[in-house]
Amino acid sequence: AIMALPEEKPLCGSNVAPDQPVHRARMGIWRGVATALSAMALLLTLYSAAHFSAPLCMHDMRSETARNQGNGRIDPGQLFLRIPSTDRLREHLRYYTSGTHVAGINRTQAEHTRDYLAAQGVDAKIVEYYPWLNYPVNQRVALFNESTQAVEFEAGLQEDVIAGDSASEDPNNLPAFLGLSASGNVTGQLVYANYGTLDDFRALKAAGVSIKDKVVLVRYGGILRGLKVQGAERGGARGVLIYSDPADDGYCKGKVYPHGPWRPESSLQRGSVALIQVYPGDPLTPGYAATKDAQRLDPKDAKSLNGIPSLPLSYRDAEPLLRALVGHGKIASEISESWVGGLTARGVEYWTGPSTLAVNILNHVDFKTTPIQNVIGRIAGSEEPERAIIVGNHRDAWCAGASDPSSGSAVLLELARAFGELMKLGWRPRRTIIFASWDAEEYGLVGSTEWVEDNIDWIRADVIAYVNVDAAVM
Repeated sequence: AIMALPEEKPLCGSNVAPDQPVHRARMGIWRGVATALSAMALLLTLYSAAHFSAPLCMHDMRSETARNQGNGRIDPGQLFLRIPSTDRLREHLRYYTSGTHVAGINRTQAEHTRDYLAAQGVDAKIVEYYPWLNYPVNQRVALFNESTQAVEFEAGLQEDVIAGDSASEDPNNLPAFLGLSASGNVTGQLVYANYGTLDDFRALKAAGVSIKDKVVLVRYGGILRGLKVQGAERGGARGVLIYSDPADDGYCKGKVYPHGPWRPESSLQRGSVALIQVYPGDPLTPGYAATKDAQRLDPKDAKSLNGIPSLPLSYRDAEPLLRALVGHGKIASEISESWVGGLTARGVEYWTGPSTLAVNILNHVDFKTTPIQNVIGRIAGSEEPERAIIVGNHRDAWCAGASDPSSGSAVLLELARAFGELMKLGWRPRRTIIFASWDAEEYGLVGSTEWVEDNIDWIRADVIAYVNVDAAVM
């Protein structure tokens, strides 16, 4: 079990006035305890899966608490569970969250991870691949009058700096951006399509609202963001904006950060719009590893890429766009009450549009073949070295990535240290244990997919289990 903060009473329908900030030191203690508990649960899983070799002799024991009563021997499993340290977990988490570490530009962290594993006696190396990734150059969302060219609203596309939160001050923080989103500069009338599911697009069509040549505004939730863009593109839309509605993640749920855990008004949810249901990993090398000299598809032939530009929005930036729809098309509640979000608390009515004003989306991104670094560590099994379990977590993040993925990265390192301490006493696992720190997961499971494609025959024949420690603490 993972300890959670006390449940907040839902506050839908009214904004939350600022309250006393959550005490940061107390929050840190709870997070440290929760991280330790997550590590313990994972250690128990590994203990059962790897099968320890014969018990160690008592003279090798460092703590008599792990003695099996009456036989003078050590139970390695009990010793194993006593090794992890919340202080070390906190140090690891502080390191991994010390700055933005986007895929392909975090080699220093890859080297640190490799070196730490090696220091624990784990055979560790960096394995590079070369996928097709993109990075933001220039973004814009503007609401304007096409006749007069007068701009009515321009989105900020940045998150506010929060006092006391150094991560929010990082100059390397990304603006509004979606991984593997198409470059483009498009303009069209705005249409609201709820969550952007197939049923939502069908409901719009049934209501007589077309998305052809429009810019579509949808909210996060229900389905993967890439499917929202795909559905809009199939309906002829020119671009897509995806925002976080406070009914789903914001003041309707409780107090917003830093006074509580929910999303504040300027917060952006970055992510990938790759169509991983078509295939995950590098878009240009489907089914085989993106090695340096691999044959690659032409990007226009990549089936996992959408073809229209898309950007994420905060609910602060989405609010003026929704207001521009009022009185146009159908009132959303006539389609379904589920189409009505939490901005009603600010006096916003949800309508479908299309708007009379136009929306311009500029999404200028730089696509390039980019080296990424997986870190692979190995402890050879003593009896069945060809068979293995893999413990893995990705390392890249769109920002500091405290929960996803850095809590898992901290646990991964402490797991390696625990096994390293046992190896100093002469212990070896029955089967091989692989530690994997993946790069470029956020773009669409890229690092792990490329490594699997590179090792597929061995994995199919001899890998017993994969234990994922991504977001070990939520």
